[in-house]
Amino acid sequence: MKKTHTLLALALSLTACDSGVDTEKLEKLSRDLKNTLAGTKDKVVELSPSSRDIQSLTTDEFKKLSAFEYKVSELPRSASAIELEAELSVLGVDRWECFQIDQTETHYRVFCRRRPATYLRYVPRMFP
Repeated sequence: MKKTHTLLALALSLTACDSGVDTEKLEKLSRDLKNTLAGTKDKVVELSPSSRDIQSLTTDEFKKLSAFEYKVSELPRSASAIELEAELSVLGVDRWECFQIDQTETHYRVFCRRRPATYLRYVPRMFP
C-alpha cells in the first residue's frame, strides 16, 4: 500500500513539472503502478469470500441468534459453598448461565446454557 502511494505521488509530481520530463522514467513508473494495482486487486479478490460463502455465513449467524449451547458440569457434593461459588463464577466468566442444579449421591449436576457468540448481537435493534 505504501509503495502504491509513493508511486502515485511520484507520477503526479513528474507530470506536474513541464520542464525536462523523462518520458522513459514516467512510462516505467506508470507500468510499476499498474502492476502494483493489479497485484492489489488480485489479493483483494483472493481474500474476499465468495457470494456462496457470504450467504452461508450470514445464515449461520442468524441461526445463532435463536439457539442455545448447553453444558453439564458435575461438582463434588463435598464441596463447600465457597468452592461452589468459585466454580459457578468460572462458568459465568465464559458466559454460562446455570439454570438448574440436581443432586446425586456423590455430585451436584449443574445444567448451564448460553447463546452462541455472534457479532449480530452487537447490532442495535432496528424495530422495537
